[in-house]
Amino acid sequence: LSLSTRNDKSVVIQGSGRMTDGALKKIDNNLLTRALHGTTDWKANILVKKPGLRVDIQSQLIGMSTNLPAPLNKSADVAANLQIRLRQENSQQDKIDVHYDDWIHANLTRNHIGQETSIKAGEIAINTPPRLPTTDGINVRADFQKLNVDEWLAYLKQQSGGDGGTSAGVPVNNVDITAGVLRVFDRNLHQIKLRISPLDDRLHLSIQSLELAGEADWLQAKQNKLLAK
Repeated sequence: LSLSTRNDKSVVIQGSGRMTDGALKKIDNNLLTRALHGTTDWKANILVKKPGLRVDIQSQLIGMSTNLPAPLNKSADVAANLQIRLRQENSQQDKIDVHYDDWIHANLTRNHIGQETSIKAGEIAINTPPRLPTTDGINVRADFQKLNVDEWLAYLKQQSGGDGGTSAGVPVNNVDITAGVLRVFDRNLHQIKLRISPLDDRLHLSIQSLELAGEADWLQAKQNKLLAK
């Protein structure tokens, strides 16, 4: 760890070290940190210039694995370039950019009210160019050659304690998925475009594929019942 002061009274902090999965879970116990296992090296550059703050963190994630379903599974011996950038211009709001191996990107805006921090807006892009948030809530866009939704539904159900629920406090607007082959409900759908819109007690699905087209509601509160239209 090194610290220096510039002529404009800003402070530069440079550091490096090792991070364990347990330490990450203490920072934020969420779906991603719960899936991480192991220890990895990291480097950080911090610029403190009142009232602003700039933080840049980088890691190759060697030594850390994930047990997420494909394509987010990773073994400990495989490198994956992770970059996290935080920009805070005032005490009320900051912006976080996350880049994972040039194919997952997240641009998030957070609000700070007292001791509480919440995500106001975000754009998450997978295998597609990232965008900046323009409205409140989170939008997800993804493009896959192949995706097994059944594996993800089973994993999310296990993580939520078996009730099939989603994490509270994360304001998701829409999830747009394009895939060459998408497996869902033990069935393969080809050349599919899928939009998932979370509602109060259900997920609204809009589907277009070679095999079928239409809309459906996934009722999470009723033993994961699917109503097709």
